[in-house]
Amino acid sequence: MKPGDRVKKIRKEAGLTQEKFGERLGVSKVAISKIESKVNSLSDQMCRSICREFNINKEWLLTGEGEMHTRRSTDLIMRLSDEYGLDSLEIAILREYVQLAPETKKRFRAYLTAISERLTTADEDERENS
Repeated sequence: MKPGDRVKKIRKEAGLTQEKFGERLGVSKVAISKIESKVNSLSDQMCRSICREFNINKEWLLTGEGEMHTRRSTDLIMRLSDEYGLDSLEIAILREYVQLAPETKKRFRAYLTAISERLTTADEDERENS
């Protein structure tokens, strides 16, 4: 397996199209396609960006040796799991959230805030009508 194959594996695991994967890295769909199809090699800058954005072990990305993900993200999530007794769904939610693009996180927080405000308003209305 070559670095381009591993880039595709990372993208697929993240559930992203080439376009969305490229957006998270600040490059075009075409740039990702050329890396995955091995037309272009993986540059140092792109390697660093992928590793940082997706918590990927650089050695694994370049050579296939070692663990795919960095221990830092895995260890932190597992420590949170141990401390707060998280179940597998909660762990999966955390893993997915930390991998979201900043703009997606912002929209997600706005969505949750809107839900919270509606619930608070409904609770207040219920108390007033009691």
